[in-house]
Amino acid sequence: MNTKQLLKRLSLRLSTFLLPISVGLIIIALTLAMLSSYRFPRFLIPVFALCCGAFLWYSGVLLENRLRFFFAALFLSLTGLLMLLIDLGAVSLPLRKVWPVLMLIVAFSFLASGYNEYRRPLATYVAPAAAFAVLGAVFLLFSINIIPGSIVTLAFVWLPLLALPSLIAILVWLYRIRRDCRQNDA
Repeated sequence: MNTKQLLKRLSLRLSTFLLPISVGLIIIALTLAMLSSYRFPRFLIPVFALCCGAFLWYSGVLLENRLRFFFAALFLSLTGLLMLLIDLGAVSLPLRKVWPVLMLIVAFSFLASGYNEYRRPLATYVAPAAAFAVLGAVFLLFSINIIPGSIVTLAFVWLPLLALPSLIAILVWLYRIRRDCRQNDA
């Protein structure tokens, strides 16, 4: 067995364990840091995320099934870079207000890894990416106080205003279908 095959086999075994564990640990650590007053040692999260992201990136290049490796590697690398900027003080947002940016990172990771794998837009990765991007952008507007107030009060004000035209459009559509059915029967 030559060195490349040994390296490929070792990388596959280690990455099957590292991929879910690293992404899960980063998500759990960030959730604990955002929701509680617990503070992790400085640079622990970014260094762990960047190291795991680099290894998974290497595994994605080395192995055939690249989509999941590139998604995890890009997510971990971008998250590690964001946390590094926060730890260095280059980003002045508190950690509790950063979570919508993580949704945007997930969206970008979906798009980039899907395009890298298929070389064309497919609904299997564009739809989740669009959903994460729209939700991340909306929540970011509330998180950094561009839109003042909470999303709940906005929903109570705007939901009835948006529901009324939708309800009217549905009733008109049902009326037209019923009328067309009667004309076809006659």
